[in-house]
Amino acid sequence: CSLSTFATASDSLFNELNSALAKKSEYEAIKLQRIDKLKQSLRKGEQSSVQQLYDGYSALYEEYKTFNYDSAFYYAKQLEKVAVQLNDKPKIEVVKLKTGFILLSSGMFKETYDVLQSIKPSTLNQKEQVEYYSLLARYYFDLADFHKDKYFTAEYNQKGNAFADSAMALSTPTSYDYLFLQGLKSLRNGDMKGATKSYEQIMSFKNLTPHQYAINASSLSFIYAYSGHEKESIDLLVKAAIADVKSATKETVAILNLADILYKKGDTKTAYNYIKQALEDATYYGA
Repeated sequence: CSLSTFATASDSLFNELNSALAKKSEYEAIKLQRIDKLKQSLRKGEQSSVQQLYDGYSALYEEYKTFNYDSAFYYAKQLEKVAVQLNDKPKIEVVKLKTGFILLSSGMFKETYDVLQSIKPSTLNQKEQVEYYSLLARYYFDLADFHKDKYFTAEYNQKGNAFADSAMALSTPTSYDYLFLQGLKSLRNGDMKGATKSYEQIMSFKNLTPHQYAINASSLSFIYAYSGHEKESIDLLVKAAIADVKSATKETVAILNLADILYKKGDTKTAYNYIKQALEDATYYGA
């Protein structure tokens, strides 16, 4: 196995990833069971009030948002109807945030922009405002990546930085949101030392969701690779991929990046297997 170039810790991690991939459909089944339970309780009419309906749709949206774009979008639309029925202005704006999040996740930039432009941040509470400005920051950073053009990329990065600052100004400096944005900003502006500090702080948090763990591990892995810590970089990427598989997350980059590294190292067999998994995930998510 050409993976023997990695130290033994990596070997055992690769074994763990491969056995998780072998059980991929089991992890998906667990997720689908959870979703089915939520749908059943909606159908049974236990969610009698409109408010309960809103909560039920919210829970389904949360399950789907990193799992399947079409279903997440469908439940965002259901939430929109219910928010209008409730005549609850703040909720209507929050639903737009949810819609914006998945539009951006599936790479629909124009639609994301239209939704975000229509949000009135003054109707949002502090936590939601942080989410709003964070989403705008992510939107501009993603746009910068997409264009990779001297003139526009600089402008988009600048806007991304400004919205990240707005979100950070509303967050506690020790919070996940603050550190995540600080890390993202540092990364964008080539401050690898600052980025390392932010992401390492996040990775020491005890209560990260598997998705949060995977996102931050992937970012830190990129930084470690950049600064020549190859083994740490690959270990983190493998751990991120494991977290994604076990939580049945389809909106993911870890396994794709891993395939890329292995391919460049000449392990085409494993790279091919991982690329196939990444493609399956992307197709399933609808990105």
